[in-house]
Amino acid sequence: MLNQFTTKIAVLALLFCCFPISVGAQENARTQDNAPAQGNEGIEQLLTQLSSNEFEVRERASAKIVQMGPAAIQSLKQPPIDLSIEASGRVTSIIKVLEERSLIRTSKLFLADSDATKSYGLPAWNAYREIVGGTRFAKILFLEFVRSQPTIANQVEAIYQVRQSGKSSVLLESELSLHASVQANRLLDDFQRMTDSGVGDSVGLMLSVAFIDDKASMEVSELIRSSSQLGFSGYLNRPGFKPCLLQLMSQWVPKSPDSMAMEVMGLSYFMNISTVLPIARRHISKSFDPFTREQAIICLSKFGKPEDVAILTRLADDATVIHKYLDLAGDDGSITESLALPPGLRPTGATEPSQVQKLVRVNDLAVAVSMVLAKENPKDIFPNYVAERFQSGWRSAVAVPESDQESRDQSIRAWTARHSNVESKPEPSLTPVPDPNP
Repeated sequence: MLNQFTTKIAVLALLFCCFPISVGAQENARTQDNAPAQGNEGIEQLLTQLSSNEFEVRERASAKIVQMGPAAIQSLKQPPIDLSIEASGRVTSIIKVLEERSLIRTSKLFLADSDATKSYGLPAWNAYREIVGGTRFAKILFLEFVRSQPTIANQVEAIYQVRQSGKSSVLLESELSLHASVQANRLLDDFQRMTDSGVGDSVGLMLSVAFIDDKASMEVSELIRSSSQLGFSGYLNRPGFKPCLLQLMSQWVPKSPDSMAMEVMGLSYFMNISTVLPIARRHISKSFDPFTREQAIICLSKFGKPEDVAILTRLADDATVIHKYLDLAGDDGSITESLALPPGLRPTGATEPSQVQKLVRVNDLAVAVSMVLAKENPKDIFPNYVAERFQSGWRSAVAVPESDQESRDQSIRAWTARHSNVESKPEPSLTPVPDPNP
C-alpha cells in the first residue's frame, strides 16, 4: 500500500508541473537525492543557467538543483526577479518535486513510528489526532489529506497553535472557511464531470469544519454529503478506515446547514452517527414538513434518551398524516399472492381480497418511539409492532386502518395521560463518537 501511495504522490507532482524536468534529468537527480546542498552562490549561478539559450545547459542546471535536495527549497522560493518565464516555470517544477520527495521520506518515517505523538513536522497532525486518533489507518488518511489539501493543513495547524496559546483564532477561522469553500466548489465541479474526489480532500474539508466555530458552508457540506454517499472513494467500506471517517463526520453533522437537515438525518441514521440528536430534536415541531418530522422521530428512535419521552408525548394529539396507502386486510408486511383476475376476464364467483386504507400519522410514530424509549412494549397499542423489525419496517408497525383512528386515539390519549407528569430533563452532553461497528 505504501509503495502505491508514494508512487501516486510522485506521479501527481510531475504531471502538474508547467515546465517538467526531462525524464533523464530526473533519473540522474534521483540517484543523488541526498547529495549535500551547495551554497547560495551556487544556486544563484544555476538559476542564471536556467535562462540559458541552450537547452542542455538548462537541463543540467535543473538536474544539479534537484541534486541539492530539500535544503535548496528555501533559496528557490526567493529567486532573482529577473528570471525568464521558462526559468520561473522550472523553479516551480523543481520546488514541487523536492517537496514531494521530502513528504515521501517523511511519510515513511511517520508511518513506521509507533509513537503517535510524533508529528515529524507534518502540519495539523496533533489537531487531527485529537479527533481521529493515532492508529495506522488514521495516519494513512491523514497523509492523503496533507498531500491533497496542504493549505488547509497549514491553516488548521495555525488555528491549533493559536488556540493552544489561549488567543482568539477568529480571523484564521475566517480564512480557513473561505479557502475550504473555494476548494469544495472546485471539487463539486469534478463531481459534475463524474470525477470522484480523493478521500484526502474529504478528510481535509471535514477537519476544517471541526476547527471553524460557525456552521459549515453549503458548498463544503454538499461535497461531504456527496463523498459520503460514494463511500469516500471506497475507504468507508475498508476495515479500519470506517471508524476514522465516522469520527470526522460526527464533527460535521451538528454544524451542517439547516437546509440539509433531511439528508443529514438520513445519513446519520444509516451511518449511526449520534451527534445528529440535537438536529432531530429541533425538527419534530409542526413548523417543519411531515417528512422532515418523520425522519427526526425515526432518528430519536435510534439515538434518543429517556428524557425525550416528554418531548415526543407533546405530539400525541398531532394527527397529521405522513403516509396514506391501500393495503390488503390483515397484511403483515410479507409477500402476499394477489387473487385479482387477469385483464379482460370476468369474475366467476371469486372475489378480490378486501383492501384497507391505512394511515401513518405523526402521533402514531411519536408515541411508538416514546414507548420504545420508555422501555415499554408498543404492542399494547400497536399490534403489528415487532422489535426486531421496527427499525426497517416501522411503517407497517404503526400504521392504523382509517376506520380505526378513533380507537387508536383513545389508546394514545390513555397512555399519554399516564405519562403527562414526565418532566423534561436538561439535554446531556453528547460525546461526538459514533458507534465504530454500526
